[in-house]
Amino acid sequence: MLRRRPFDASLARATGIAVLAGPLLAVPSAINLSNRLPHEGQPTWLGRAIVVALCVSVYGVFAQFLVNWLVAKRAAQIRAQGSDPDALRFATNLSLSAFPLWCGVALLILGVTVRTVTPWFLVGAAGMAYWCWRGRDFFIRVAPPVARHEGQQ
Repeated sequence: MLRRRPFDASLARATGIAVLAGPLLAVPSAINLSNRLPHEGQPTWLGRAIVVALCVSVYGVFAQFLVNWLVAKRAAQIRAQGSDPDALRFATNLSLSAFPLWCGVALLILGVTVRTVTPWFLVGAAGMAYWCWRGRDFFIRVAPPVARHEGQQ
C-alpha cells in the first residue's frame, strides 16, 4: 500500500518552483516556433480550439475560488492528515493560475498569432505573480533572529 506524503511547505516550494520554471522555458520557445511557422491560412478548426482554450482558462481562473472555499471548509481535516492547508492552497492556486498561460502556449503551437495570445499570457502571469506574492513565505525562508546573551559578541 502506498503511503501518501503530507503536503507541507517544502513540497509547496518545490511545486511552486516547477510551476514557475515551466512558462519561463515554454513561452519563449513557443514564440520562436510560432515565428518560424508559415501562417498562410488558418485551419477551420482553430476557432474551436480558441473556444476550448478559453473555457479551460476561465475554469483555471474561477476554480481558484472553489479551491479556497474547499480548503477553508476542510482545514481541520487537512491538518489532521498532516498536511498544511496554506501550502496546499498556495500550490493549487499557483498551478490553476497558470492555465491561461499554458493555453496560450498551446494556441501558439497550433498557429495563432502572438498578438492574439498576449492577453492570455498577461492574465496567467498576473495570476502567478499574485500567488507568488501571497505565498512568498513558502519561497523565501526567513530564519528567526538569533538571540545574543550578554557577554557574547
